[in-house]
Amino acid sequence: MVHAFSTRSWSEFLLDLLVGLLYALVGAWLAFFPLTGILTLTVLLAITFVLQGGAQIGMSFRMRPHSGWFWMLLAGIIAILAGAMIVAGLPSTATWAVGILVGVNLLTSGWAYLILALGAKESN
Repeated sequence: MVHAFSTRSWSEFLLDLLVGLLYALVGAWLAFFPLTGILTLTVLLAITFVLQGGAQIGMSFRMRPHSGWFWMLLAGIIAILAGAMIVAGLPSTATWAVGILVGVNLLTSGWAYLILALGAKESN
């Protein structure tokens, strides 16, 4: 919010101020209501996994003739399954989902991008 007062245009000021207020409200909510906050974060994590998985699957079909497309497809399927697993087990999944599934998702996505980059390097 402090940065908003150093901007020169009205639209930048308003956007920076709104983002700052949003961060302050979310931070206060998580500080004063940690259980509902962790449940909300868990649901947002599940939604993020499903959306990311859908994007990765779509990307894999667009790159299908190139090597590494299967790993991108697999990463997308795993991300969607992780999101579904989180939602299916709520509220008990909130205690472990954030840490474990973020780690698994990052590993599979990282693996897919690494294989894709290595495949692109070999084709050049």
